[in-house]
Amino acid sequence: MGISVNIEKRVAPKIFEKLGIDMKTSHLMNVKKVLWKRYGLPEPAELIYLPKKTLAEQEPNQSYGIPITPEERELLLRRFNITNPSPRSAAKEINQKILDDILFGKKI
Repeated sequence: MGISVNIEKRVAPKIFEKLGIDMKTSHLMNVKKVLWKRYGLPEPAELIYLPKKTLAEQEPNQSYGIPITPEERELLLRRFNITNPSPRSAAKEINQKILDDILFGKKI
């Protein structure tokens, strides 16, 4: 099972807008770069895949999934002070921290 940061479809346009991302010209990796910069993480060393569709062209069922490496997952856990999570709860907590920060301005 791949690891990803998920941005729910229902809130994605608002999150992308707040991050200054144009859905018509940007791809998931653009979102990843902006998020990594926002959270003081090193720029992603590798792009997991070369995107073929822009965000606007994609039609996710529930969320946009930004693939991350296990090392990036660990960086996010440390950045958000999440300790000893199960794999499932780690993803939920990371996603919630990002959502709360971007949409509601809650400090992380």
